[in-house]
Amino acid sequence: MRKKLAFAAISLLSAFIVLSCEKQGYDTVPAENIGITMSVDGFKSEDGNVISVPELNGEISPAGLFAVIDGKIIGGYENIMLDVTSENNKIILNINEETLNELPLEADYFIYWPYSGSLTFTPDPSKDEAEGFFQDLAGKWETQEDQSRHEDFMNSLLMYGTSRIVDGQLDFKMEHAMGLLQFELPGIKYQFTNEDFDIADYDILYDGSFENVIPYRTDDGQYLFLTNPENEDKLSGKFGQYDWSIDNTAANGECRKVVIGNGLSIREHCLKTGDFFCSDGSLISKDAPKEEVAAANVVGMVFQIDPARIGNGERLALGGTAHGLVVACKVAADGKLNAWYSKDGESSRDETEIGLENILVNDDAYATYQLANNDIEGYRNNTLIRTERKEDYDNGCYPAFKTAEDFGKEAGALSTTGTTGWYLPSNGQLLDVARNLGGATLDDSNLSDWGKGDFYWLGIGPLQYMLDAAMEKVAPEQKTSFYIYSYQWTSSAASETGARYFDFYDDEVYCNNLAKSHEDPVRCVLAF
Repeated sequence: MRKKLAFAAISLLSAFIVLSCEKQGYDTVPAENIGITMSVDGFKSEDGNVISVPELNGEISPAGLFAVIDGKIIGGYENIMLDVTSENNKIILNINEETLNELPLEADYFIYWPYSGSLTFTPDPSKDEAEGFFQDLAGKWETQEDQSRHEDFMNSLLMYGTSRIVDGQLDFKMEHAMGLLQFELPGIKYQFTNEDFDIADYDILYDGSFENVIPYRTDDGQYLFLTNPENEDKLSGKFGQYDWSIDNTAANGECRKVVIGNGLSIREHCLKTGDFFCSDGSLISKDAPKEEVAAANVVGMVFQIDPARIGNGERLALGGTAHGLVVACKVAADGKLNAWYSKDGESSRDETEIGLENILVNDDAYATYQLANNDIEGYRNNTLIRTERKEDYDNGCYPAFKTAEDFGKEAGALSTTGTTGWYLPSNGQLLDVARNLGGATLDDSNLSDWGKGDFYWLGIGPLQYMLDAAMEKVAPEQKTSFYIYSYQWTSSAASETGARYFDFYDDEVYCNNLAKSHEDPVRCVLAF
């Protein structure tokens, strides 16, 4: 496998068949008057689809040009280097006028890309098609074993084409000399059947890395690898715990799918609040039998699927699409109590300096409730603390936030499964947990003013028991009762000295401002 070809001089046979354009008296046209372009199609897959190649971008390798008349290469027109640029998705080729200032009008032109500085192959000008003309080159082309970088993948690609001058244009429709492998990784694709919300497909790809044969990952998540069908009949490699092999690589211009393990399984699922979320990122319906749920490694429950109640930070962290929010079935660190912020005995700090909003309007509980309810940017809050307060965060000054981040080591469901990882929820997110899993009505129509911007609700029912009932099917060792740990921090600041916390007791729910140095449990959330 390859790059770049070590080149020698043109073969003696080719020298005999080279003609001089000037001596033969062929009509020519100034090279600057001819527009030269390349167009590139994708590889044809086994199911009839076309797999596009990555775009030519950055520093693009040049192309090599030949001119042929009457089955002979014209002298001075062999392996002419053309610079290549990409403009508005159009590939433009440019001739250096110091190298070549005119083009024969009646010639057949052959081009290949990427360019090689001198020849180790013998072109066959007796062939009308580019495939035959460049057959020797294609047979000697070597692809790289590691094509993970864009430039390495593109340097393993070989394309060729032929054209004639028509209306002042040389337009080359390129053909692929290489074959393409498309890897299907083991995992699950959830296709959601919801009618209430339009929820995008959710892919879970099992964690692993390629060995021996390392493909290129495209922006849309495809894994592609170029092979030479002339000299690579068999190919094998490894992905994570899976070995794979194929007896026949793809033919030139064609794409062959390589399924690793059992490949990607498709599951239709109507996503609901109360569904169970497992440590590998998979989902179990809340209506599934108790035996199925208890046997699974459940780490949380889906508590939000309404896109309007999922923060922009969560969506951005997941590449623009978030499917839902999950609350952990267990409290973090076995219920260890953590301060929100504390440094050298001090707990006062203005977090609005780094972009957090203070969720508090003094002496106005209703205005404070509106701020609290609208604060659904839990992931953003955590990210700001982790990055903008990095030194103090690393030194343990934000223990509640650090405990939430570390919860992944206990419960799983890390970002490798297509999630944000665990974080400390915002005030609005914990309100949604109580509403959507506990059935509580929590809004400004039934709240009570506790003074200084704090508020509470009475007569909302046994919320902690309702939340415990939502995870009744989860195995005992995988959950912590909401009744035992009914109070917890949010990631929402309230003032320089305080932060928002959430507490429910019997049929009462409190949403108040608490000193940041106070120590409370952490129950985490994540987005997927």
